[in-house]
Formats: sequence, structure tokens, C-alpha cells
Amino acid sequence: MAQERHVQRAAARLKAVFLLVCVAFLAASCGSRPNNPQEELAVALLVVEGGALGMESEYRNAAEMVRREAVLAGGIATPNGRVPLRLETLTHGPGVEDGLRAMRKALASGAVCVIGGATSEQALPMAALAEESRVPFISPGATTPQLTTSRNYAFRIPYSDAFQARAVARLCRDGGAQRAAVLFDQGNIYSRTLAAEFKQAFIARGGKQAELAGYLDAKDGAPLLRTLLRSRPEVLFLPVYHVDAPLLVRQARALGFRGEVLGTDGWDLLRNVDMEGMTGARFLVVWHPSGQQTEVARGFLERYTAAFGRQPNSVSAQVYDAFGLLFRAARQARGFDPQVLAAALRDVTEFSGVVGYGRYSMGTPARDAQILEISSRGLQRAGTVLSIATGEGSGDAEVVQ
Repeated sequence: MAQERHVQRAAARLKAVFLLVCVAFLAASCGSRPNNPQEELAVALLVVEGGALGMESEYRNAAEMVRREAVLAGGIATPNGRVPLRLETLTHGPGVEDGLRAMRKALASGAVCVIGGATSEQALPMAALAEESRVPFISPGATTPQLTTSRNYAFRIPYSDAFQARAVARLCRDGGAQRAAVLFDQGNIYSRTLAAEFKQAFIARGGKQAELAGYLDAKDGAPLLRTLLRSRPEVLFLPVYHVDAPLLVRQARALGFRGEVLGTDGWDLLRNVDMEGMTGARFLVVWHPSGQQTEVARGFLERYTAAFGRQPNSVSAQVYDAFGLLFRAARQARGFDPQVLAAALRDVTEFSGVVGYGRYSMGTPARDAQILEISSRGLQRAGTVLSIATGEGSGDAEVVQ
């Protein structure tokens, strides 16, 4: 009887050990699944809802195109074959803290790359958090040079404001301007940076004077414009967003300014209804449907228009290219660990997408800018500013027609 109890206890111990081994095995198996580098490419897209700039639909449309095309292609190409794309879209408000909360959710979701940061104001703190977390971050719209400076995990699609400011200065000086006036939004890092960079570039190119004035509310811009125009500028530079540009241009004309008005890519979402009183003004853009198109861009134009019943703009094109840049890196990456993927992104030195060819250095591309002019018939292409790369995507500029 004692021997029988001994056998029963031994059997119970063996059963317990067996169960523990099974639990440990299952836990290890389940725990390893999310870290399987070739199981799927998990990407988070941050989309701004609300706010004055109105970019939500363009982000969503571009993402939907990417999603459909990934399914049709059978997944994303990698060195070990194609893998599914897991795309999670997270919406957030227009404030900086709204964006940071969404960024934290994206990082917690297990995404190996985050795409977002529509503006420099939003993207800068997102990039800092990505750097701290060692997860690659690609901004489709932020142009501030600080986004990628001294960072290994931040990348962008557009040119930087360092190049953009030099390009506008080149336009001014090629036109013979000696005096320039700059009205900017002092509460916005994009606008402040462009104003400061332009003044430096304009003087370096031989300009005699560049007067700056910053507003807090565009509705109160007239007094500042009146003061600026006393310096008799030949050029008025307005490095502001499309929501402020029409009012400021009309105010300048009403005050008697007859010189050239120049803007930046912040004007790109101007609607035809906004352009009244802006005839003759020119501005830079990364890409526009009316410009010269590559084969890649023509295909994108056709597919987007067929899918959504209207032409895309530079926002949707740059969001689409942000995914394209990531997929280019994924083709070379040996796994989808975020650090491995970031290293593959840093190894990309050239990338041709919808918005054209970019030569990458330290996360920022040197790429050409298109010049658009506002006419009575709408927007017309007025030339190209060629980028001559000299470092962090901030090359000098050469204007061609």
C-alpha cells in the first residue's frame, strides 16, 4: 500500500513537471510571435483631425492606396520574400500634446515605424520621442532642419527649410531685388525658421536689406505690413500657411505694394476661391499635379483620381512616398527590428517617388522645388529650382525655366 502511494506521488510530480514545461513552452511561443521579424511589417500612421490646415482626407486616401496596393502585390517585399503590411491609423487633434499622445500609442502598439507629423510644429517632439524609443519616424510634411539634425531615427520626404529659403533668395536676387520685406507668423516654428534662413541667404547673395516682422494673428497684419513697406521693398516674402496667405497678399496690395510677392510650400493647399487678389504671386512646392511628371507620378495621378474622383495634392503624394521610402528600406533590411529598419533607412542614399528624385543625407533629401504662379486661370507652373546637394539635404539652388 505504501509502495502504491509512493508511485502515485511520483506520477503526480511528473504530471506537474510536464504541465510546467508545457506552460513555459506556450508562453515562450506566444511571447516570440510579435517579435518575429518576418511575420509582418507593422506601421502606424498618425493623422491630424480638425485644425485649420485640413489634411486628414489626403492622409487617409494615400494610406488606402498603399493598403490596396500591398494586398494586390501579395505583401511587402523583403530579402526573405513578401510579408503582410499591418497598418494602424491613429487620429489626433492639431495640438502638439495631441500628437505626442498619438505617438505614444503608436509606439505601444508594436509598430516598427511611425509615419506622421504633418507640420514641423507637430513633428519635432514626435521625432524626439522616436529617437528616445529607437523607432524610425518618417514625416511626410515637416521641413524644419532641426527634425533630422543629430538624429538617427528621423527621416523626411520634403526638402528642408534651409534649401527652401535659399531657393526663394535666389529667385529674389535673380530678379534684381536689393530690398526685401518678410512678414511671418512668430508663433510657428516653420514660419520663423524660413524668415530667419531667408534673411541670411538674401544678404549672403548680395541683397542690401531684408526687413522682418512677425505677427501673432494674420488679421492684425496690416499695421506690420504698413511699417515694412516704408522700407520700399521690391519683394514681399510671406513664409506662412495657405490659411493666412490670401489675406496678407490682399492687404499688401491694398496698401499699394506693387512688387513681387513670394511664398513657400505652406501655400500649397490654396483653393481657387482663395486666390482672388493674389494674381502674379509665386510660391514653391515640393510637387504639384500641374508640373512635370515622372512615370511614377503619372501612375499615381491616374490611380488616385480613379479611386477618389479628384486629383491628389502634395500632401497625399508625400504620404504615399513616405511609405515608399519605408518599403525601399524593407527590401534591404534583415528583419523588422526597429533598429535594423532604421539602419536600412539610413543606408538609402537615393529614392525616386511621386514627388521626384531625392538624394538622401542624414535623413533629409536634396530635391528640386517647383515654382507655381497664380494667374487668372489658376495655378501654373513657372519653373524649377534645382537643388545642388551640399550636405544635409540643404544644397544651394539654381533656377531653371
